[in-house]
Amino acid sequence: MYFKLKLSSDPKIIGVRNGIYQVELMEKVFTKEYLKKLDSYFHTGSSWTLKDALPDFSVYFQFKKLKLTKETNFMSFCPHFNNCLFLIDDRSLKLLESFNIQSHQLYPSIISDPINSEEIHSYKMFFALMQDYDIVDFSKSVFYTGGYGNVALTDHQFSNGEEMRNFRPFPQIKVLALNNEFDSKLDLFYSRIGGIFISEKLRSALEENGVTGLEFDNSVEVIF
Repeated sequence: MYFKLKLSSDPKIIGVRNGIYQVELMEKVFTKEYLKKLDSYFHTGSSWTLKDALPDFSVYFQFKKLKLTKETNFMSFCPHFNNCLFLIDDRSLKLLESFNIQSHQLYPSIISDPINSEEIHSYKMFFALMQDYDIVDFSKSVFYTGGYGNVALTDHQFSNGEEMRNFRPFPQIKVLALNNEFDSKLDLFYSRIGGIFISEKLRSALEENGVTGLEFDNSVEVIF
């Protein structure tokens, strides 16, 4: 059984009330050339199309904690960087990597804490290339639209990713069917459809170890 993994937006957990991010990129500490490189790789879509590519330059990030931020094991950040899923501290990363998680890259990340005048070096940026439409069995997958206000909930099925992508309003996933191209032994994977999923075994380990900054839900049924 798989669960969707999301970063927490609860102010009681993450401190801030914006519901989006705990730290923000400190652009002023980088050169214009470096920021241009970050933008060219993480913002222009190249990492979505070059499936096996990694940046051809040395990547690191430096963020600043927002005033009300509570430090959690998994941290949310701003701005968005394609395929950069979360900041994770070293203790939780060690736990995560003791499981069978999909191929990924880790980038050094510094978090500056202006209130305590310190820098935190115990976090990494977790980067993972998307598992694409080729792992999805569209004949068994179910999508939906509506289900809010006066808009009726309607189920949909599509023959392929292009048909689904061109449908309006854009559908949400309800049942994600994975085919034989998918490695069913993975405890964590990042899918173009549905986002981040973790196994029941990994979820239990994260909860037993008190890892903070995460939310789990079973709103998407994953089948084979």
